[in-house]
Amino acid sequence: MPFIDPTGSGQQVYDGDAVFAASAAANTVADLDVPADTITGTDQFVVIVTNPSAITALTVVVRGKETFTAGVRYPAVQTITVPANTPEGTLTVVDGALVGEGARIVVSNNTVLGLGQGFTAEVRVRKT
Repeated sequence: MPFIDPTGSGQQVYDGDAVFAASAAANTVADLDVPADTITGTDQFVVIVTNPSAITALTVVVRGKETFTAGVRYPAVQTITVPANTPEGTLTVVDGALVGEGARIVVSNNTVLGLGQGFTAEVRVRKT
């Protein structure tokens, strides 16, 4: 279960893991859902993503969440590339658009993984 801290500005509001198994195909997706009550009332967020893999870069798509008559949709807000071998993480400021019904952070590996090459990328969201 992700850690959620709904307190004020500068605070960590979400912490989750994107797990990629050994031998995962390229573009394997991990969806991390950020609840609405942790992000409302803030115009800017910091998204921090670690990538301990020496094999693959990661593509991270920050998406909003909206419910329409036809169902739930996740409109893209910003795309981030995290290079391979970035265990300290990449910090990206995401402006606006994470208001309303929550957010989804979609993390995918860009390269097929071999035997013994599985890893976990950590994802954190902070209010600014």
